[in-house]
Amino acid sequence: MIEANELRKGNLVFGVSNRIEVVIAINENSITAKSEFLEDSFTSDCKYFSGIPITQDILFKTVSDMADKKESVYKNYQFGYSRKQKEHNFWLIYHDNKISKNISYVHELQNLIYGFTGTELTINL
Repeated sequence: MIEANELRKGNLVFGVSNRIEVVIAINENSITAKSEFLEDSFTSDCKYFSGIPITQDILFKTVSDMADKKESVYKNYQFGYSRKQKEHNFWLIYHDNKISKNISYVHELQNLIYGFTGTELTINL
């Protein structure tokens, strides 16, 4: 289960369709999301949605994609990740200030990047 206050529009989650869905609306206790494979969106109680577990492959691909865009979107940032046992740690350096956060789900990474850069992070799963 995921809490509505953990999400923003555009976040990726596992949804009602048992597929990856994009959040398109959030209410106090419900989420509306749409799968790219279905025409309709679904609104359901938060308990029917869950985070997409972050993996080393997702982090590697995301950091690589960010590096490709470094000259434009992320030019003032250094970033990377490390993995210790089962924890994934994503780090970001902005003007010599290092921010480090353990993350478990894709939406947490999306929110972290958006919070610091104001740019939506595109993740192709």
